[in-house]
Formats: sequence, C-alpha cells, structure tokens
Amino acid sequence: MNRIWISVTFLLLQAPSTPQAQQARPQDKASMQGFVVKMGTSEPISKAIATLTQIDGRRETYTFTTASSGQFLFQNLEAGQYRLSVSRNGYVRSEYGARSPNHPGLPMTLVAGQKMMDVLLGMMPAGTIAGRVFDRDGEPLANVNVQALQYSYQEGQRVLNTVQQTRTNDLGEYRLFWLPPGQYFVSATYAGGPGGGRGFVGTVAEAVTGRGGRNGGARAGGPAVTTAGRANTEAQPDEGYIPVYYPGTTEAQSAAPINLPAGIVFSGVDLTIVAVRTLRVWGQVINGVTGQPVRNANIFLMPRGQVGFGPGLFENFRNRNINEQGMFEIRGVVPGSYDLIGTLNDRNNRMSARVPLEIGDSDVQNVSLVISPGFSIPGRLVIEGRPARATNQDTSRLRVSLGPRSGILQFAYNSPPATVQPDGTFSLQQVGQDEYRLNVTGMPRNSYVKMARLGAIDVLNAGLRVDRQPNGQLDILVGTDTGAADGTVLNEKQEPAANVAVVIVPDPAHRNRTDLYRTASTDALGHFHVEGIPPGDYKAFAWESVNSGAWQDSEFIRQYEDRGKPVRISENGQASIELRIIPAQM
Repeated sequence: MNRIWISVTFLLLQAPSTPQAQQARPQDKASMQGFVVKMGTSEPISKAIATLTQIDGRRETYTFTTASSGQFLFQNLEAGQYRLSVSRNGYVRSEYGARSPNHPGLPMTLVAGQKMMDVLLGMMPAGTIAGRVFDRDGEPLANVNVQALQYSYQEGQRVLNTVQQTRTNDLGEYRLFWLPPGQYFVSATYAGGPGGGRGFVGTVAEAVTGRGGRNGGARAGGPAVTTAGRANTEAQPDEGYIPVYYPGTTEAQSAAPINLPAGIVFSGVDLTIVAVRTLRVWGQVINGVTGQPVRNANIFLMPRGQVGFGPGLFENFRNRNINEQGMFEIRGVVPGSYDLIGTLNDRNNRMSARVPLEIGDSDVQNVSLVISPGFSIPGRLVIEGRPARATNQDTSRLRVSLGPRSGILQFAYNSPPATVQPDGTFSLQQVGQDEYRLNVTGMPRNSYVKMARLGAIDVLNAGLRVDRQPNGQLDILVGTDTGAADGTVLNEKQEPAANVAVVIVPDPAHRNRTDLYRTASTDALGHFHVEGIPPGDYKAFAWESVNSGAWQDSEFIRQYEDRGKPVRISENGQASIELRIIPAQM
C-alpha cells in the first residue's frame, strides 16, 4: 500500500533541558519557555499559537502567540502533566513528541518550581492541490464541488473520506490548501446547469415525490408518477453527472494518487465532467401489517456494503416523499449492487424493509417494498464468576445492541440498545431483517464477551442473520479472565522507540472479531502495557506510523504478517514482548 508519512525529526523532539530551582518549595509555580521553528531549520515562525493543556489536576488550558523570534512562554503553571501543541495558518498542526502530522504527541511532566527551558517545536509547511474543471467541450465549469480525499479504515474496510472541499470559480479554478503532506485523491461533482441546478447523480439516489405540480405530469427528463399510481415508462432516458476522480475516471478504485510533499503547490490537477446515462428505480411501499400503501416512509438506495461517506453521498442522504398510492421513483442511478431500504416509525413500533437490487443497463420497475414490524429477541447476560440475582448492580450500565454487519446506514437502521436488568435478562426490540453483529457496552473493566449463542448459532464468530422471528433466547457470557502484556519497542538502532503504536491482533481465524483487538502507545522510554486481553493466540505489531484501524483490513495486515511477534495470552496471564518497529512507508 502506498502511503506518505512524514516522520518528525527527533532532534527537534528530544527531551528539553529541565534545570530545577534549587530551593523550590512545593507551592512554587512552574514555567515553560521555548521556540517554534520551521521543520528541519532554525527559522523562527511568528504568529504561531502554542497551546499548553493540562491533562490531570485542574485541566487548565493556556495559549501564547509567538513573536518574530518564534518564542513562547508559559508562567505560573501548576505541577502536573501537560500536552503541548502549536498551530498556524499555512502549517500543519504539530504536537510535542508526535511522529507524524496530526498525530498525538507525548505528555510532558512539570514539577513544582520547575523552569523548563528551550523546548523546541518544529512545524511543517502545508501543501496545496490546484487545478481546473472543464466540460466535454473544454469550457470551464463554475460551482463544481471539488474534494480532497484520503483513505481511512472503518469497520475493517478501507474507505475514502473527505478531508477538504471547495468550489470552482468562474474560470473553473480551484485550490485545496493547507493540506498536511500525504497521499490524496481528488474528485469533482457537478450539480448541472448554469446556476448549479439539481442535475447531480449521487451515490444515494433520490426518491422523487409525485405530489403537487409533478403528479400526473411528466417531470423534465424522466417519468412521472400518475394519479393511478403507475409510472410512465415511455419517457426519454435520463442524463446526469456522477463524481469524477483524477485523472478522469468514475471509479474510485481507478483514481490516481497525488503524493503531496510539505510546502508544495501541486498544480495541474485538471478534471473533465461528462454527463452519463442514468437509470430509474420505481415501485410501491406497502405496510406489511395492513396491506395498505404507505406514503410517510423514508426510503434510501444505498450501494451494497457502503461504509462511510464518499463524494456526493452525504449531501444526498436525506428523506424523500412518496405519493398517496405509496408509489416512489428513484432517479439518477448508475449500474451496480444496491440495497433499497425503507423505514417507518408507526407510533411506538419501528418498521423496516430491505430489498437487494442488482441494477444493470435498464430501469428497475415494479419493486415492492413491504415495510414490516421488527422482531423481538429475548436474552440473558451472565458475568463470569458473578451469579445473577435480582439486586445485581454489576449490570446497571450494560447495554446490548445489534448493528448491521455491512456497516451501512447504521445511524438509521440499528435496533435500539437493550438495558440489562439486575437478573441479567434483556429484550432486543424492533430488530429488522438484516445480518447483524453483537455489541455489548458498559462491561466491567478488563472483561470481554466470551460467548454469545442463539440456539445453535455462534453469534460472536458467525454473526446473526434475522429474516424471521428467532426461536429461543440470546445467551451472552461475559468473561473476566483476561490477561495483560508488557513490553518494549526498539528501533533499527536497538534504541527504545517512543510514541509508537502497538497493536495486539488476534489469530487469523478470529480477525473478524473487532472486539478482540487491543492497542497501546509506547512511552518516552519505549515501554507499553496492554490490559484486558481475552485468552488466546495473537500477534503483536509495532508501527512507527499507521492509520487507525488499518490492522483490521486483511489486505493491509497481510503485508506485515511476518513482522508480527506471536504471543499467547493465558487466562489471567501476563506476557512479556520485545518488538522491532515497522518503519513508516515513504
């Protein structure tokens, strides 16, 4: 995987000199003085805002704007632990002890009466991506939404997320500025029309109303829903605009990366917007209890397995209306695999439906979306070694919920969390048809879900598919026999590596279990401590710089499989590990 990481030069992050006041009394205040400079030089940076935040005690925050000399000074400080950061327009935010941009640094400890001197913080100049957007005839396009995107990891999947966005001016020009060095992808999304009118084809397509002036009359460029509740399928094909990725592809996976160095203007990133033929999906929403049409449901057409929000997805993720006959029409759809999802809050009963759709080169007609009440699943949770009883307070914070395994529409489609009663019982309500994974929150410290079964189904490892009312109850056992791991991370010079990410990764058979992963960071001496590790076989990794959650992606971890150190965690056991750092990829 190509990724640009800029490591903070540790000459700038060495522990500062800390002469102590010889006769300091416990009530004496401390102070901190230092300089902000351009990374790799001694050039001072003025107008930088240094922020000192106490992370214990009174949790005070102090700020100081540097002068032309780049100097900052904090006085009258309480003893305690602090984090020091600095920010300025045109530069990447930096934190003391951080190994890469916008990553956490190391805490600093001040004792009473201490005068900490000559703290040096280096700042990295930010970069810029610039270009123009044209139509198919080479004319510049104004008001085009242009986004800088980066990959991150959600739910164990590598997904594109928006870092910054802007709009083109009247010359079709755009600038994405003050970007940290790294790898980016650029996309452009056009709304269509000289005034940026609604012509956009989003990843989530629209469900168009059939009411008002459109009802019974053809909508421009597409069919209308008639008073009889049937779509006019004789209308002309639609055209619309879909996101385009540099250098000119409509497929995100085919986009070319832009490796942006510090302080560089990467220009000439031009894009051409072209209209494409789009499709429609139309059908009817039915109440599965009454058999009557539904007009107040919310419907969404989501790409199969969508995680996160890519270009154009969020701005079109909204509720749409349905006409009096329950008819809906979704326009601006491109071929692909989708889930048509409907939700309806009917008094206290939440109803839902989900229909998978494979959309090829023609419209999809006569879809029947039957909204049905959710199912109820009773259950019982037991904490190992603590017998359930009617007055058991150990369960007061426990919540059990089911989340879709696909990761899509989680904020609108999850079942409500169930509270665990003192006797360990709970009841999941309004569970729609879907494939789920189990979530348990509020567990005692250093505990884990040891077992979860619904009849013969191993819910922890196989997940739970709900397509009818389940039989039996969901039994959950919370284990308390976790172990711990202590260790040291060394660099290639056999020196302790500070502020390094350490990840305990389960064996391949259990890597779909997100609840089994454990993470920590090394301290200033390269030491780490990890608690609450469920018994089992693992591999331990130490990365100089890594995207959060990347280790849950099978393709990513495969690159480093031979760099991990096997470790076995026994019940209530303690493991000792010495790791070698995996350098950041340049």
